[in-house]
Parts: sequence; structure tokens; C-alpha cells
Amino acid sequence: MRIRLISMVVAATILAAGGCAALNDGQTATANLRCEYLRDPQGIGVTAPRLSWIMDGPGRGRVQTAYRILVADSREKLDSDTGNLWDSGKVLSDQSNQVEYRGKPLAARQQCYWKVRIWDGRGNVSPWSAPAAWTMGLLSDRDWRAKLIGYDAEPPAKYEGYAKIDPLNLDPPEAGDWVWFPGEDGTKDVPVATRYFRRTFQITPGQKIKNARIRLIADNEGTLYVNGRLVQKFQGWKPTYTFDITGKLKSGQNTLAIAVENKGDAPNPAGLGGRLFVKFENGDHQTLSIDQSFKAAKQAPDDWLKPGFDDSSWANAKTIAKAGGGPWGQVHEPQLVLPPPPYLRTDFAVDKPVKRAVVYASALGLYELRINGERVGEDYFTPGWTDYNKRLYYHT
Repeated sequence: MRIRLISMVVAATILAAGGCAALNDGQTATANLRCEYLRDPQGIGVTAPRLSWIMDGPGRGRVQTAYRILVADSREKLDSDTGNLWDSGKVLSDQSNQVEYRGKPLAARQQCYWKVRIWDGRGNVSPWSAPAAWTMGLLSDRDWRAKLIGYDAEPPAKYEGYAKIDPLNLDPPEAGDWVWFPGEDGTKDVPVATRYFRRTFQITPGQKIKNARIRLIADNEGTLYVNGRLVQKFQGWKPTYTFDITGKLKSGQNTLAIAVENKGDAPNPAGLGGRLFVKFENGDHQTLSIDQSFKAAKQAPDDWLKPGFDDSSWANAKTIAKAGGGPWGQVHEPQLVLPPPPYLRTDFAVDKPVKRAVVYASALGLYELRINGERVGEDYFTPGWTDYNKRLYYHT
């Protein structure tokens, strides 16, 4: 019995060895070439990028025993098996991950093409891999040739370091008014319903508007229209809401229309307040506060928000308290006031066939780049949040 068992073990060992030999038959190859874990990346920011690949081919039990890497500055040189940037030579190693580039120093914006071949455990050498590539990014401050630009408008007064008096301030002593529909005491119990307010005003013909902002408060929810166009909804009597309406105003006659909805399960206080500030190109300005000059109504037809609507039959709004008073208390200006996103564009001409075109893009905030109407890249919320005082990401 012992002899038969030994024979079986020996036979099994021979079969296993024969099986491994069969599994090792076939062409050794390489695949999945990566630079800094990415396939053909753009804008690599390290001067000694790490290269990786995997061993490919049929069968099991394979092992890499050596590799050779070629890196060239053109596809033509790489195709002729010339590594003018780096020829590693045959390196006895099973390493195939994070192999650090050790060739000539690389410059900003440089294009690099590379390929690899390997030797297996039986000494067989693979063919060269399919070519891969990477490009270098901007490696120092002096490589940047661009400047940050933006919409040249006056920033909101709450920006840090902006010391001018805020023309939209609703706090005492410049506090504006809380107004409501006459006959209803907005500081007490007001029916759960919607009231409508509007005001037509003039901007001197010929005056060019540089910017126009309006700050509003409402109890409970308001909807702002300018010259018949919806701007935005806002709600709450503690925080104020500031809207840029520069593009919605025009020289001549303009109309502000605001619907305010008093919400709740039972009658409760209601009100509206705010101020408009318009600055002109010549340095002049114009203000308009929400006060008794606004017209008010309990009900309104569909065309009530349009500039040509006749509101002569409407009553004048009633002042019920100063901003900061009444049941609402002091209003709260937002600590962070963000302007609307600027839209920047330019035209340029290309009079030669394009071989390669690269853009390096960044922003203080978020940006979306389009060229000839088509979105560039697949990422959103670019370039990614950082402390702008320390670093700023860019995309290639």
C-alpha cells in the first residue's frame, strides 16, 4: 500500500510540472501602460514621473525577470527604437509598478513618448509594448504666462477689505422700512395670503448703467420681477438677499414687481423691505428704497408685473416699522456675499493647420471652459477647492 501511494504522489508531481510548462507556453507581452497611475496623462507636475505596466499573455505562472524602457521626445524616434530622453537598458528586476523616470531633465510642456519590453522567467523577451505618452505641466511660477482676469465690476460691500459704505445697508441708522398692504397691521396678525407690490421709476435716458443691485427682506417669501422678468425667489426676515439686476434694467422707465406670500397655519406678521442701488459709468448713482411710494394690492391680474400695467387704482403701501424694529428685530447681512458668475470670452484666428493645441486653465472659484461652443474636459467643480493664499490647481 505504501508503494502504491508513493507512485501516485510521484505521478501527480510529474503531471503538475508538465501542466505548468504548458501554461507558460505563449507570447509574453505588456499592457496597461500608465504614468503616475494615469493613461497618457496631460500636465504631469513631477520631474521624475513613475511608470507602470502589467505583464500580459496567455497562461499562468509567469514572472517578470527584467525590463527595458525607452522614452523619446517624438513618436518617430520611439518608433525607431531610439530613447533619446531615456534608455534604461536591460534592468534585472521584477518591478513593474512605480518605476521612476531617470533620464534627461524634463522641461515644462514637454511631450514624452514611451514603451517597455520585459523578459520572463524562461528568458523570453516580449515585443515592445504599444506606445504610450505623457506631457509635462507647468513646473514653476515662471512657466505661467497668464494673469487672473474677471468681470470689472464693483464688488459687494461686504467683501473683506472693501471699506466703502454699503449703499444697500438696511441696518440702523440707515435702516429702510418694513411695508405692507394698508389696512393690515403687518406687525401683528395678517391673513395667510399673498400681497402684490410694484413701483415704476425712471433712469435718465442716456445714462449707462455700470451695475445695479437690490437687497430685499420678506416675511415669509418673496418673488422679484424686474421689467416683467423673473429674477429669483427669496425668503426669511433675518437674512437679507442681494441680487445683481444690472442686465435687467434699462435707460428710461423701469418696473420692480414683488409678490410676497405670508405663510403659516394661522394669521401672523408679514412685511417687505429693501433698497435698490444703481451706479452709472460716469460715477453718478441712483437709489430707490421700498417705502410708501410702492403700490400694493390684495389681488393682481396676470399682467400685473409687466412695465405697462396700469396700477393707478392700487393703494400705496403702508410703512409698519423700520428695518431692525417690529417683531422681526435686527436683520442679518450675509457674512459672505458672492457676485453672480462672470462670463468671459474672446475670439482668435488660426490660419495654419493645427497639429496640437493645449490650454492651461484655472480660476479662483469654479470655472467651465468652452471652445467653439463645446465643453472642454469631463470634470465638474474645477479646478477644485484650495486655500488660494497657498496654492491654486490648474488643468491641462
